[in-house]
Amino acid sequence: MSNVEEAQKIEDSLKFQTYLLPLNDTIHAGNFIIRCDSVTYQPTHPEYIKHSHDAGLSAHLSVTDAESDTVYRVETSLGMEGALLYNYPIAIEEAGIRMKLSESVAEDFITPDEGLEYKDFTIKPGAKVQIDGYDILLTGFDKNPQNSNYSREDKDIALAANMEIIHKNQKENVAPIYIIRDKQPMSIKSFAPKSGFHIRFSNIDPASETFTFRIARDKRMLKNLSLSMATDVPRTDYLILQATVFPGINLFWGGSIMMMLGLFMAGWQRYTSLRK
Repeated sequence: MSNVEEAQKIEDSLKFQTYLLPLNDTIHAGNFIIRCDSVTYQPTHPEYIKHSHDAGLSAHLSVTDAESDTVYRVETSLGMEGALLYNYPIAIEEAGIRMKLSESVAEDFITPDEGLEYKDFTIKPGAKVQIDGYDILLTGFDKNPQNSNYSREDKDIALAANMEIIHKNQKENVAPIYIIRDKQPMSIKSFAPKSGFHIRFSNIDPASETFTFRIARDKRMLKNLSLSMATDVPRTDYLILQATVFPGINLFWGGSIMMMLGLFMAGWQRYTSLRK
């Protein structure tokens, strides 16, 4: 049996217990005292940064071994890519424990499209809008957009809007896509994980040279972390990456489909009324 297979066998045998950890507070778990120091939306977990993701979340923890009075500072992460949710656990080999965020954390982190409050903003190239202290700047366009949630089809007309979200000298780049397929418009939204903005490219007005975007922001009412922990873990040099299909992802990205259907129905009603 290879080392990786042995590590997987150990991983499958682990018995995780789930704890509810308040942000910036501590809990006792057996001989360990665990504190959530912070939650960030730009993970630096060494395994996370090896891969591309649509969004991510990290919990930075302080874990104190009460017996040895040793403090370990660790980071455990979740990453979202397409319909997959990746879990990046952390192993504290000296203490014999394994920790990971429960999948339910992703449901708290990701606001379904139907739960967002979108507002329309009309912007000209080079102009900006201000929302909640953030500047959202339209910097340009890309006629050949690349997005993991968009598969180009023949005769598609697609245009991505290059935008910058700026706050206190921090910058995020997003690129929502406007598509015309079979004479019907649709959009692929862009999500800014750090600031929590969801941006849709919803209309182009050639006459006025203006572009309309529907913008919403996550509420991010996360107050507790669901943390899974296993103890008495045998030492291993391998950390097993877990990937699962995340059902909520359809609600997260699926608004583009609903938008396309809504626009189709509106167009059909207009067409039928003109025929009468």
